[in-house]
Amino acid sequence: MPNEANELLEQMIEANVVPNTVTYTALIDGYCLKGQMEDAVRVFNSMLGRRQKPNAVTFSSLINGYCKAKRVDEAMLLFQVMIRNGFTPDVVTYSTLIDGLCKVGRIVVAKKLFENMQYCGQAPDIVTYGSLIDGLCANGCFSEAIELFHKMESNGLKANVVIYTIIIDNMCKAGKLTEAKELFCCLPTKELQLDTITYNVMINGLCNKGMLSDAESLFAEMKGKGFCTDDRTYNIMAQGFLKNKSDTTKAV
Repeated sequence: MPNEANELLEQMIEANVVPNTVTYTALIDGYCLKGQMEDAVRVFNSMLGRRQKPNAVTFSSLINGYCKAKRVDEAMLLFQVMIRNGFTPDVVTYSTLIDGLCKVGRIVVAKKLFENMQYCGQAPDIVTYGSLIDGLCANGCFSEAIELFHKMESNGLKANVVIYTIIIDNMCKAGKLTEAKELFCCLPTKELQLDTITYNVMINGLCNKGMLSDAESLFAEMKGKGFCTDDRTYNIMAQGFLKNKSDTTKAV
C-alpha cells in the first residue's frame, strides 16, 4: 500500500539512507494507480529535491495517473518534459496518452499523436489501435474508425473481441443492424471467444431496433452456451419490451 511505503520512505530518509530511483518510482506508481495524484507529485518533487533522477518508468507512471484522472493537459506537459530529458516514449506511453485524449474528446490531438509515434519509430499495437478506434466512434467519426480498423488489419494486426465489440456497437447505433449481425455471427470463425459484453451490445442493438424476437433468440443462445447473463443483460431485455410496448409481463 502507498501509505505504508511512504512511511518506510520517511524512515529511510530519517536514517540518512537515500532512496533510489526505483524506490521513488514504485511509490509514485502506487499513488498513481490509486488516483492519488497530489501524493504522487509530492513524492516526485521530493525525488527531484534529493537529486534522484527519474527514469522512463517514472514519467510513464505519472502520465498514466494523469490520464486516468482525465487531467490530460498535465499528462501532455509531462510527456514533453520526458522527451526533453532524453527519454524515448514507448508504445505503452503513447497508447496511454492516446486513450486519455480520446476519453476527454480530444480526438484531433489523439490522431496527431498517433501519427507522431509512427514518425518517431514506434509502431502502434492492438491496444493503441483499439483506443483510437473507440475514440473515433465515441466522437462520431465512425467512417474514420472503420478505415483505421482496415489499416490495422493490413498492417498484420488481428483485431481482438474488444475492438470487434466496439465496431458492432457503433454499427448498431448507426442503424446498420444487418452488418452488425453478420459481423457478430462471423466472430467464432475468426477464432475469437465471444463474451457477455459482446452479447449485451448485440442484444441492445436488436432491442433498440424493435427486433425483440431476434433479441430473445440471442438471449436464449447466450444462456444456452453458458455465458453469464448480468444485470445489464436483463435491463436491456426489460427496457426493450417496455420501449416497444410488447408483452410487458416479460419485462418483469
